[in-house]
Amino acid sequence: MANCKVTVGIDLTCDDLRRLGGLNNRFWVYAPSDVTVDPLSIEGYVEGLTFGTGTNSITFSSPDNSCSAGWEAVSAEGGNKFFNHTVAIKLISTTPDDDATIEEMLVAKMAVIVETQNQEFLIYGINNGLKTTEGAQNSGAEDASDTTDSLTLTGGDKLKPKRFFDTDYATTLAKLVGYETPAP
Repeated sequence: MANCKVTVGIDLTCDDLRRLGGLNNRFWVYAPSDVTVDPLSIEGYVEGLTFGTGTNSITFSSPDNSCSAGWEAVSAEGGNKFFNHTVAIKLISTTPDDDATIEEMLVAKMAVIVETQNQEFLIYGINNGLKTTEGAQNSGAEDASDTTDSLTLTGGDKLKPKRFFDTDYATTLAKLVGYETPAP
């Protein structure tokens, strides 16, 4: 029988209490099969991703305060336990190219890097990817109706979403922006 136990505690500081909920309106999507995750640093952060030749991440923008991401612990019959990652996004599609991207997202396996309102980056679906499990768009009945394309991406992983960080916020953001260009 496995001897699973907690080995380290979690401290709380005053800065930990000064945190905002929500996500920035920008996020990055890539195919997990195109990427090798660099080993975790001593602190446990993912410091880099290595993209295969000709592959890259794709950046999306959504309306402010419209996206969310999270995880839920799952205890399955038989005793196995894992984390179900969920990313809910809203996109405004106004062209046939936008529509084609939404159609591709319906069948693609994706990892998603989100930026929190606290200047932190989290990778959802890092090992097994996420798939679109729900999608909807409606014209609404009033001028103020939500007309965005809404997608929910979900997937199981043995780990919580991993934190992406290299040196400081600016360096980390620059690295993510650099991933937008296809690897040579």
